[in-house]
Amino acid sequence: MAEENNDEDELVIDEDEEPEKDTESGYEIDNDSDVILATQAQQIMNEFQVELVDGIISRLKIYIDASVTEHYIVGIDFSAYPNEKPLITVQESVKNILGDPNEVLNTLKNWDSSNPPPVLNVVRELETILYEISTYKAQAEQIAHEFKIDPAGDSRNHYLITFITYGWKEYKLDIYLSSQFNPPQFKFSTELQEIIGPSDNFDKIKNWMPEYQINDILRDIQWKIDQHERMNFEVDLLYGGLQNIQYDAEQRKIHADLKGVMNTSDMVFSFDVEIPNDYPMSKPIFSLKTEIQDDKIAETLSSATEATLAVWDPFHYLIDVFNSISKSIFSASVLSCIICHKIECPTCGKSLSPQDGSEACFYKCPYCGKPYHLHCWEQNIRAINKCAYCLRTPPQTISETSDMPSNASDTATSDLPSQNTSDDDNINE
Repeated sequence: MAEENNDEDELVIDEDEEPEKDTESGYEIDNDSDVILATQAQQIMNEFQVELVDGIISRLKIYIDASVTEHYIVGIDFSAYPNEKPLITVQESVKNILGDPNEVLNTLKNWDSSNPPPVLNVVRELETILYEISTYKAQAEQIAHEFKIDPAGDSRNHYLITFITYGWKEYKLDIYLSSQFNPPQFKFSTELQEIIGPSDNFDKIKNWMPEYQINDILRDIQWKIDQHERMNFEVDLLYGGLQNIQYDAEQRKIHADLKGVMNTSDMVFSFDVEIPNDYPMSKPIFSLKTEIQDDKIAETLSSATEATLAVWDPFHYLIDVFNSISKSIFSASVLSCIICHKIECPTCGKSLSPQDGSEACFYKCPYCGKPYHLHCWEQNIRAINKCAYCLRTPPQTISETSDMPSNASDTATSDLPSQNTSDDDNINE
């Protein structure tokens, strides 16, 4: 409830005189001053629901509806009208959102006793401001469902929108709210204009229509910001795991290299990536620029890339595709025993090609170069005395092979004759 004005200078009707009645309002008046006050009261009553305070026509309790759910009670005392401006008392909730009415209402700030406006104008202005505040509050609450919004503090309709994008980077936007039928005003910072351009670049701002929603415009702005920052974020991710990263923002192209491992450690796989204008809604286009002689590796890379892009959605990143390609390179490059098809030897548990420098269990056929665990090679020689892949008989005997150290494969090949003159081997060939 509004605080009622309990000033004791109430109007006192002289009982010795016969008061005259205002035929329109029905309230008794006894002089010209009362006629003026009654006229002002009647004008207010014609537009607002009111109650007289202590039966005095110049002291009113006025009910104002700012919205369907926001209702206010305002006290007004215009007993000294027109010589002095009316006294306004409002509820504490109104003070919190409005401030001091004497400093906010232009009709009170610019009061001219020689040419005073109707008291009704004061009430109308107060109603308009309360309605505007209610409208701005409703719009701000709607915006707050999706975006961070805070009052700027310098005016009732000025708010700050905070856009949070990749890497938790923030961009600020000034917005000046208006009625639902008029477009809000957007003020882009210099930093924001550099990445998304001026506000006229957005069709819904340039060609505003009453049915547009502010959040639709803010989504468009957020999308533009995210598009720009996402590419910077993704390129930073690529720098963390790839080599020779080159990003051409104007051409929307990225170049990156992947280093081979194990069997392909001497190779570098170069890729070009084209970024569509509506990325990441549309998937990127990957192109392998390195010529690969090994059909198995080429097919593995192609399959891995196509499989990853086939399930592309906006929540995937370029690094996800490169990770998939990197795994395929590893899979195609890893050495596995031709007999047991494993990396670790089933006999001794040592790796075929350890990456930590530890001792290996490794042997390769001196003719075809296929990899074996040394123990698997020995078992195969004992069984068939030939390479399981090329079916050639090795120059060493089983006993010689057993005595051979694990790295003997590199020296075994160098001692071989250029051709095998064995009749059996010629037949096997």
